[in-house]
Amino acid sequence: MDKTFYINNRRRLAAHMAADDLMLFFSGEGVRKSADENYPFFTNRNYLYLTGVQQEQSALLLHAKSGFLLERLFVLKPDMDREVWTGRRFT
Repeated sequence: MDKTFYINNRRRLAAHMAADDLMLFFSGEGVRKSADENYPFFTNRNYLYLTGVQQEQSALLLHAKSGFLLERLFVLKPDMDREVWTGRRFT
């Protein structure tokens, strides 16, 4: 999808936020199936609707401040040893 879709979703949400409101959204975590296997990961729907990022252990912070919306996306640092098995992470 086009990034403007997600930008507009965050703007529509921000229109309902009062001054100095904070909203925090987590993407979720994968669930372990066995010692060496996880169940398929499904991103939290609210997080996905606002970011379009399908990655576990990430968070979006929205802060309505002085008529502006401050947005921060928190992701884990890249781990090249793990990414060999799990694929590249969004940085």
